[in-house]
Amino acid sequence: MKTEMTKEHILIVDNDLFFLQTVASYLNQNNYTVFAYTSPLVAIQKLKNLQPMTNSILITDVQMDEMDGFALTIQAKKIIKKISVIMMTASNSQFYKNKAIELGVVEYLEKPFPLANIKDILEPLRV
Repeated sequence: MKTEMTKEHILIVDNDLFFLQTVASYLNQNNYTVFAYTSPLVAIQKLKNLQPMTNSILITDVQMDEMDGFALTIQAKKIIKKISVIMMTASNSQFYKNKAIELGVVEYLEKPFPLANIKDILEPLRV
């Protein structure tokens, strides 16, 4: 397991500020470079500014006010073609799961979930 800072950039987007801060703090403590946003539109601007050579990972909620996680995923993949996406939602909708699979997300998590689940998903994605 790597303990030094790595080269991936993780963008977390969720309109639930408490949940967003909890996940971001957990990942920071586990040596990830994290950018946390409540706004998908601000997250898109950050993606546009990332170096294309970095390993970029998007962790997004499905249901948000400005833009849903599906639209955000589509935009993110236009900006960084090889971005890895993890979707999370409080809904257990099969429609959402199927749509996430169609978009090629790495993992689909139903809230609430143990924070260690995200770390387990991210470890193989590290550079």
